[in-house]
Amino acid sequence: METEDQKLNIVSVYSPEDNKPKQERESFYDQLQNTIQSLPSDQQILILGDFNARIGNQIIPGIKQRFNENVLNDNGELMIDLCRFNELRINNTFYDHKEQHKFTFSNTRGHRSTIDYIVTNRYIHPLQILDIRTLNSADVGSDHSLLLAKIKLKFKPHKKLGQATQEVKINIESLWDLSIK
Repeated sequence: METEDQKLNIVSVYSPEDNKPKQERESFYDQLQNTIQSLPSDQQILILGDFNARIGNQIIPGIKQRFNENVLNDNGELMIDLCRFNELRINNTFYDHKEQHKFTFSNTRGHRSTIDYIVTNRYIHPLQILDIRTLNSADVGSDHSLLLAKIKLKFKPHKKLGQATQEVKINIESLWDLSIK
């Protein structure tokens, strides 16, 4: 997307669960690293998704704050290493909400955790991220809660009427095919 200042690159992720083989999980993070490196280094990056990572609540300046659950798993360590290496910020951890608005996953056995995150690079200023919390009232048919982010971005103004615009259509149904996804 083109914002007023620069381009915004949006990456959607789904990481293998923590109980998957270590090689599979490391391969995912290697692929994500390659994706990040393939993007221009001077543009905004927004990474959204299910990282299946529990990152703990220890403060790491510039990367994460304390407003998270206290559990750290192997995927959490991989995610933190990726964020350290690329100077990425795990934005969920910067907002002190009630527990019901922090947990992104819950199951029928009463287990709850935060495993879905919104991560940005240094070209999205922390003041642009206004809030991040779960929206529990949204029924999304999943054991995950909808993660809501309020991000302040300035987009380029629309062209004046009368100018020809080129419309691009995207076949989103094709994303169900794993080779295209």
